[in-house]
Amino acid sequence: MVLLNIYVILSKDTTARVTNVSKSIHYLKTLCDKCDVTTKIHTICQPLPKDIEGNLKEFESRIKLKAIDVEPFKNQSKPLNLYELSNFECHRLAYKSINNYVESSEEASLHLILEDDVHFLPLMEGAWLDFLKMPFLSMWSMLMVGAAGQLQTSTPLELLPFHELPFKILPSKEAYFVSKEVAKELYDFTEVIYFDMRHTLSYWIHQFGEKYTVLYPNKRMCFEGSKLGLFPSLIHPNNILMYNHEYMELLKQLQDPTQRDLAKAKTLYETIQKLKSPDAMHLYAVLLYQCNEHELADQLFKEAITEMVAQKGLLTRQSELLQNAINFYQKTHHLSSLSITQQPSKYVNQFKTYSLSSSGTSSKG
Repeated sequence: MVLLNIYVILSKDTTARVTNVSKSIHYLKTLCDKCDVTTKIHTICQPLPKDIEGNLKEFESRIKLKAIDVEPFKNQSKPLNLYELSNFECHRLAYKSINNYVESSEEASLHLILEDDVHFLPLMEGAWLDFLKMPFLSMWSMLMVGAAGQLQTSTPLELLPFHELPFKILPSKEAYFVSKEVAKELYDFTEVIYFDMRHTLSYWIHQFGEKYTVLYPNKRMCFEGSKLGLFPSLIHPNNILMYNHEYMELLKQLQDPTQRDLAKAKTLYETIQKLKSPDAMHLYAVLLYQCNEHELADQLFKEAITEMVAQKGLLTRQSELLQNAINFYQKTHHLSSLSITQQPSKYVNQFKTYSLSSSGTSSKG
């Protein structure tokens, strides 16, 4: 019997993500049933950010700055907020659970870590069915499911060496398989915190991946929903919708004035408007401002902040959305920076940021 253990990293207070991951689990269970693969769900929802804040001394002793003279990891250490630390520890608890898992003599176990914004499409079913029928148990130690670039349907599924990819830093970490051996290595490695979890996984693969078989599928088998615009990020103050075509086209217009076409931009935004993505609203608002459409920009900035709060996305003093909105109102309403910053904000989350400094850990309010 083959058993697929699914470790779900879940934010219970966000209804949209709970609903999304329930659908994602149902999607996988349905496909596993077709391949006689049993599933078992393990939910990980702690530690919460408030738990991290209540146990700061432990984290202060674990966060270190490591001088890494290897590209592209130079200067990638950055301050981590409570939400990033919570996410980091949830992944670490998944590694611990996998390492401690006792396999019966009658089963062969797989271990899949899923974040609650993982998103599957119907046309990905063929790739998953092909995968679940593979003699995969002896083929790899780690499989980065979301690392594939192309969404293909006709190409046969292959699992390829991760080191052959053109990038070293993972674009996302919404779904990946690990063996018990790798889970133990990752658990031990993450005792010290050098980066956020995405960069930690990337760096570990770069440094130690040759000891193990780290693969990725040639066909995309999932998306990170927060990079499609289905949800705002819960842990990062800024979020680029890299998997959303319309968003990326708008971004090109913003970055290159020679490509600016306001009529086309309006069509692009209207295509994704139904997502109610605060990240998309923010980008379009900045573009409107650049095109001197101040009234519409004003409306979009307000909508973006309102949606970010309603969807419980992370909105902090480091958020470009908040910074750009303040800058916009300064320039269009003739307000001073001092008059704005002296006012209490109902939008900024309560948070602290922990700096990866050589002298230890410092915090910012």
